[in-house]
Amino acid sequence: MKRILRSAMAGLGLALFCVPLLHAQESAVQVQREAGLQLYDLENFSLLYKWQAPSGRYRRISFLVGSASYVDTRQIAARSSVNAGIGFGLEKRSPITGNLHFYHGPEASLYLTYQIQKKGDNLLAASPSLSYLLGLMLGVSDSFYISLEMSPGLDCSLNFSDGKLQGGSVSAGISTSTPALSFMYCFSSPKRGKK
Repeated sequence: MKRILRSAMAGLGLALFCVPLLHAQESAVQVQREAGLQLYDLENFSLLYKWQAPSGRYRRISFLVGSASYVDTRQIAARSSVNAGIGFGLEKRSPITGNLHFYHGPEASLYLTYQIQKKGDNLLAASPSLSYLLGLMLGVSDSFYISLEMSPGLDCSLNFSDGKLQGGSVSAGISTSTPALSFMYCFSSPKRGKK
């Protein structure tokens, strides 16, 4: 009987200890987050992650998925290359209808290509850009949406060989030839960092 009473008291004590912890988890500030895939055409895509800031805007980071290649033909010297990029932006969203929203905001990105030549100097191409996102998002469900966006802006390309600038270019405008199509999953999780 004493053993049963001790077990019951231990269980009650454990329950009283755990209830405040569960309540603290429930009352933690939840942040709306989104993760997904953004397609530019059938060959180029990026991984996209967004989170809601206290202001209500969304911050976004895109990882422009890189590639690696090796080419060896009889006509040109063998070479290999590595490509990767990253972008940071902000989105302000405005509802149009219940499931359709318009969003816009600035984005800065950097894309790097490093080419290793079999003969001659290695090449580095840096392509920074500053653009303004214009997009429509359609909510398919509470946890999934698709979006279509264009990003008019300013692009720059700098080419280096043997550590020296070999050339560059600057272009500006809006391109409708490569709009981005995104498939995003929405979820919420407790705010990270200081409570």
